[in-house]
Amino acid sequence: AGLLASDYVSPGIDQLFIGRAGVFTDVAARQAFASCVPRQELFDTFGASNSNSGNTSGNSAPGVVDARFVTTDELIYESVAAVAGGRFRQPDLAAAAAAGPLTVRIGYLTPDDRRSAMVRAITQACAPAGITIEDAGADDFAVSSLHAGNVDAVLTGTAGANGSSGATERTGAMFAMRGGEGSNLGDFASGRVDEIVDTLAVDAAPATVLRLASEAEEIMWRHVPTLPLFHQPRTIAVADGMSAVEPNAARTGTGWNMDRWVFRR
Repeated sequence: AGLLASDYVSPGIDQLFIGRAGVFTDVAARQAFASCVPRQELFDTFGASNSNSGNTSGNSAPGVVDARFVTTDELIYESVAAVAGGRFRQPDLAAAAAAGPLTVRIGYLTPDDRRSAMVRAITQACAPAGITIEDAGADDFAVSSLHAGNVDAVLTGTAGANGSSGATERTGAMFAMRGGEGSNLGDFASGRVDEIVDTLAVDAAPATVLRLASEAEEIMWRHVPTLPLFHQPRTIAVADGMSAVEPNAARTGTGWNMDRWVFRR
């Protein structure tokens, strides 16, 4: 049977989780690395765009994502994202070189041609600043490798998911920044961020979210535990003869309603 493949915009955000040990013990090193990552170029080349994708998530795929504590389809997203102030969009080689020569191992699950190409693009952008990128992708890669110190950064999706990720609500992404959570891949620790996450988990009033999410993003951009990139593009293929498939590019995946699928030979 043949396959009908379609591209979709996922609510999941491709991002770099950055460790706090080894080469990144000092926040200045994390800032330097973030300064050479070409986020705008990565989106332009590899990101999901509504101009060529279906959209099962409701996301508008606005381009480079500048917030972790709100989703891009929330009305307050632009206000919260403004905290980034345009940081880390284009490589700043002077800022990237400020911490001296660095070697950064970026891990991800292979095979993944898109992420392999993204690591190559980061390698080329960071080299002039004296930052050497080592491609640490592997077919048995686990996101726990960052905690174990086997890599310095992980290229993955929302809350460390390798496959479909993200949702229309912000809980998973927020808790990935809370101390002690399994999805907090880089062991980021901030008592204030923990308080903000706990408050936002029970208080969804727009004024509260705007105030606290903006405060959290200020902390995020200073310490750079993650570097959000863009909405992840997903390709979903359906076999000829299969019906009742409802594509879902979020964390539940397309199999969410597989009990209703019908295959006719």
